[in-house]
Amino acid sequence: AGSRAISAAVRRQIASRAGPAGCVSSQEVAVSPDRCVGFAQTAPDGSRTTGLFYLSRGQSNRMGRLRFEYDPPTQFLVVADGANVATIDRALRSTTRVGIGETPLQYLLKPNINLDRDTRVTGVARIGADLAITVRDRANKVDGALTLFLDPQSYALRAWEVTDAARATTRLTLTESRAVASLS
Repeated sequence: AGSRAISAAVRRQIASRAGPAGCVSSQEVAVSPDRCVGFAQTAPDGSRTTGLFYLSRGQSNRMGRLRFEYDPPTQFLVVADGANVATIDRALRSTTRVGIGETPLQYLLKPNINLDRDTRVTGVARIGADLAITVRDRANKVDGALTLFLDPQSYALRAWEVTDAARATTRLTLTESRAVASLS
């Protein structure tokens, strides 16, 4: 019962992430400038990058969309269009695409997340001021694990870590809300 209560609270918080933070999809921002959440990302080697994070939650049985725009000098752009995740390396002029279901991002983009049904919960702990919930893909399509860091009172998503099959961990921390004029 405890994991179901956490599952429902986490699902509601992640699904509503777009509303309280004022984030909208990249298509909506182009027409109607709004606010979005800043992020700070720490790579496995300790290097740090920042940028803007946009999330449009999924509807019915459709996956949502997201966009990570990295601040200069980083030349990456990550876009999920509802079916695929594209990582665009502007410096190398290359794009890599994978299905959303093959990445941990699926748990942020699903319209309805049920940790009991969709994942294997491998850990629940209090880490500092956060509630940390670690999940793995139940269907074994995705190597590694995703740890969600939540406010223990409101279940607001504060950060997440992705640990890959080689046990290298990338952490993304949501920071301040910023005004956005355009995505160009």
